[in-house]
Amino acid sequence: MPEIGKTLIAYKDPLLTQSLERFNNHRVERIQKEDLSKYRLKEVTLENLKRGNMTFSYDGSGTPKYVAMNRRNAYADEILFSSRKETVETNANACASYMLTLKKAGIISAMHVYTSHMNDPVFHIEMLLYAFATLTNLAPEGSITAYISGMHISPKSPFKPPRIRKIDIIRPTLLRVVEELLSRDVQITLIDIGKHYTRQIYSPVTGKYNSY
Repeated sequence: MPEIGKTLIAYKDPLLTQSLERFNNHRVERIQKEDLSKYRLKEVTLENLKRGNMTFSYDGSGTPKYVAMNRRNAYADEILFSSRKETVETNANACASYMLTLKKAGIISAMHVYTSHMNDPVFHIEMLLYAFATLTNLAPEGSITAYISGMHISPKSPFKPPRIRKIDIIRPTLLRVVEELLSRDVQITLIDIGKHYTRQIYSPVTGKYNSY
């Protein structure tokens, strides 16, 4: 059964910490077979990925739109797919960064969700479902690993109301995302949020994920 590996939260939020621990102590019920065909991005094929990385922008309405540009960095509200040897990146500071990897198949999906959607867990889950369904379509027998980071909160003025409000916004969104991933047999290797990161990188050559 999947679980949460390393958890690093750069601010005090006992409710979040306890809830994440509860997911490991009381396993999330697995979602049974479900038709996710509406979330599969048909343009993403192994053959197309050999030609270059593929990026899709998402605004919450309809299907993500293909961005005809070969790059290795996902920007605001984008899903990037890669099967190449080069590193894949996001630049999430206050925004959210998610990376799903099929290590054996060598396929990666990186998502950058803009901070304006932090209080909209459905938006985050929709983006993750597009990535998840597309990856599982490419490698049905592969196991998926997830890395979650970003979501910076300033350490200054710990009792300042805006800071507290931001913590209260991040918590339910993150917990919904974690529960969704675990229920779909995704192993969450790392949750590393709250620090003043500028870049998240996954290397398919070393199989390592780092935040800077």
